[in-house]
Amino acid sequence: MTGPLTAIIAGAVNSIISALYPHAPASVQAITSLLNDVGLAAFAACVGIAILRYRLYDIDRIISRTLAYAIVTGLLAGVYAGLVLLATRVLSFLDLDSVRDDLARVVRKALEPDHVSVWVSDHE
Repeated sequence: MTGPLTAIIAGAVNSIISALYPHAPASVQAITSLLNDVGLAAFAACVGIAILRYRLYDIDRIISRTLAYAIVTGLLAGVYAGLVLLATRVLSFLDLDSVRDDLARVVRKALEPDHVSVWVSDHE
């Protein structure tokens, strides 16, 4: 119980000192940095002790799933980046201004047809 308590106290003291003295001298900043490091190390040690003491060995399942999800996410990001790169290389020959003008002409023609008979079909 002392590990988490030490981490909480160190973090609280670090936050209070940083809030009260935002422009503190280097020695005070070194002390708050040391407190932050001690609190983080105490918390990590506490988690490790809890895993060993209470036989929480199923943590390997959580770690393996986390790694699997990270790998799948990385692969998906790579495939997406590759497709974007491929699309920009393949479609680089297109003149986007002419495509925009053609699209605007098609939309204008669809919204304002020359003859109504274009939209009205004979069912006879």
